[in-house]
Amino acid sequence: MLFSPQRFFDELPPDGPLGAPVLYFLICSAITAVINMVASLTFLAVPVGFALATGSLDAGQLVSVLTIFVLASLVVLPVLFVAGFFVSMLILHAFIRLIAGRYQKGLPATLRVSCYAVGAPVAVAWIPLAGILAVFYSFYLHTTGLKRVHRISTARSLGPILILATLLLVLAAVVAVYDYSVIREAIK
Repeated sequence: MLFSPQRFFDELPPDGPLGAPVLYFLICSAITAVINMVASLTFLAVPVGFALATGSLDAGQLVSVLTIFVLASLVVLPVLFVAGFFVSMLILHAFIRLIAGRYQKGLPATLRVSCYAVGAPVAVAWIPLAGILAVFYSFYLHTTGLKRVHRISTARSLGPILILATLLLVLAAVVAVYDYSVIREAIK
């Protein structure tokens, strides 16, 4: 899939079972969650060690904070990511139906393509430079997969992806502005 996406998506039946693609996406997401947690704990090791050595943090507080951090890293954030992925696939398919009309092959085909197109790039997203490149490669995989599976043009497959990406960026900007205002009010 990663090295020959055109051939992979040509051979992907649009009405095949959903189990394997969804499992692939979930495994890639779980790997990323574990790697992100371990990397974060690695970066926190020095400040936590310093806080313990200076006595500004006791072991009980540390265990509580680490428990919350691990729970959030391995359960809450991955569940939110997976739920957001599936909701965004519904929105993506709505745009595909709007743009491609009767030529599209249905929601299961879009979900199968999206699981494969997002799964592998998500697994390397934790690597700083590779993560940025993975986003662009995911756009390519998505466009190629939707084009091949739905048998639509490149423009008709790229359009819904770019619309969804724009909506997600606007949502992220709104959340960032809101978070900034909440933090600013809390500091006052």
